[in-house]
Amino acid sequence: MGLLGVDLSTREDLKRSLPVEQRTGIDFPRYFTAKLEQGNTPYDETVWETRTATIGNDKGAVIFEQRDVQVPADWSQTATNIVASK
Repeated sequence: MGLLGVDLSTREDLKRSLPVEQRTGIDFPRYFTAKLEQGNTPYDETVWETRTATIGNDKGAVIFEQRDVQVPADWSQTATNIVASK
């Protein structure tokens, strides 16, 4: 298969019409975090737990282990193992 390539560096119509200091962005109101108290983050709303993540082979030998992993308390041990191993 061939590669499709386009050289956009030569196109003049792609340049911005306003200088950087005159550009305005789009304002998005807070939605998911609107009810949080000032200074709090969504991570403050989660209950955290320290666990040990281990993955073993079919003979019972440990092939991966990481201690003191902080994960949300409602996660399963399998989810903890998968995320810690990545």
